[in-house]
Amino acid sequence: MGAKMQLRSRSVEDEPRFVVGMDAHAHKLAVSVWDWSDRFNACLHREIKCVDVDAMVKTYERHVDLDSITVIEASTNAAILKRRLNEAGFRAEVVRSDIIADKERKRKVCDIQDARNLALAYIKGDVRDFVWTPSDEYAEHRDVMFAYRDTVKELTRTSNRIWSVCSRKGYALPGRSSCAKVESLRKTIEETGIGGFAKERLEMLLEDYERLLKRKEALSRRMAETALSKPEMLRLMQLQGVNYKGAFALSAAVEDVRRFSEASK
Repeated sequence: MGAKMQLRSRSVEDEPRFVVGMDAHAHKLAVSVWDWSDRFNACLHREIKCVDVDAMVKTYERHVDLDSITVIEASTNAAILKRRLNEAGFRAEVVRSDIIADKERKRKVCDIQDARNLALAYIKGDVRDFVWTPSDEYAEHRDVMFAYRDTVKELTRTSNRIWSVCSRKGYALPGRSSCAKVESLRKTIEETGIGGFAKERLEMLLEDYERLLKRKEALSRRMAETALSKPEMLRLMQLQGVNYKGAFALSAAVEDVRRFSEASK
């Protein structure tokens, strides 16, 4: 259910005066600021190493001109960094992580060379597309979608463990449906005189299974309520074979189909 990275084309209509390359990690970042007022001869303006992520906006307000674009390499926290800069009035874009893949990289935290290479890649025209990042609302939809996926995976693993224990011990195998599995396992524990760690193990697995089952049902209900309240999801559900889960997942991944320049994309 993971969504592929989507790109949107770079516009050259309003290029900024300054280009900022950012190498960001979980807690620290480095920025390389280039003056691009002369389109044929960009020059290094300023570099700042090892800035705390929490102090990023204040650092920008002191040292980075608003007439700038920050180029951030796609990573786990790239979208939130872009959002924070946008909210502070700075233009920021996320680019593919392979933009500087061919450059020599030291793989250090807050590598100023990576920040420099990102800025230069933009200036030289190597950056032709930006990575699309979801809005806050649809980022939350994605979180729900991934939580549902992970819950289903863990539910399946727990079910397999229950079958494994019962099979090894020669106990009656529980039913395949969720309700039947819970009821038959309880009956097995109560009526067959299981003792020792086997009983403790099955009770722990049953507790985990019921907890995961409730979480799955809650997430499923949340997706259904959202799908019924969103016109674009309701339209998707009119397609044969698309239920509310499929409509929710597809909409969460795409958000706005108009961001694709061509139908083939």
